[in-house]
Amino acid sequence: MLGKKQLAGSTLGVWKKAGNFFMMAFYERHKVIETPRLILRHFTHRDAQQVFDRWMSDEVVASTVNWEAHKNVQVTKRVIHAWEQMYRQGEFYNWALVLKGTDCIIGSIDFHDISKLGRTADIGYCVARSYWGQGFATEALKAVLQYGFEVLHFERVSAEYLWENPASGRVMEKAGMRFESDKKIIHKDRVKDSRVYVITREDYIRQKETGER
Repeated sequence: MLGKKQLAGSTLGVWKKAGNFFMMAFYERHKVIETPRLILRHFTHRDAQQVFDRWMSDEVVASTVNWEAHKNVQVTKRVIHAWEQMYRQGEFYNWALVLKGTDCIIGSIDFHDISKLGRTADIGYCVARSYWGQGFATEALKAVLQYGFEVLHFERVSAEYLWENPASGRVMEKAGMRFESDKKIIHKDRVKDSRVYVITREDYIRQKETGER
């Protein structure tokens, strides 16, 4: 039989586990993530104009990613409408990066090419040019990697950047990812060099245990 202290401790443990389960279920359903400076949430149709204005119409930003700069806000509206449909279908992980205390969206981050069998995924991110160099991409990447390993139970996450955009590589390194390989890719009808970074569940756990994250 448990004594009062043991019983209290056991009950507390049950409630703690239940609370953790509830929070994980909440995040899995709503996919809202909070960092010191950001709220990561779903995109909605109301976001289209500022998303277009801040980065989707920017040719410089578009040169670092796979999509072309949007010519008008109608293109952005169609893209976000498609995202809203995919949110409703479930297992679509694409977040707007919103500055805390404001409605200002400064970028996006997502998991894609998810393998349920291998529990792997690729991750991509994009930040409006006026917010480059302020640590927002690193902050978001660290939080989404935590979500990937602790909520979605991924075993491995990879990311890729063009050699001509080394700042993106520094973001990956600061978030605890490590270099894996270089490769040639076709990027907008041109052959370019890219670099792949990865982080495994073992890497993530070790970094938590050693205080690196």
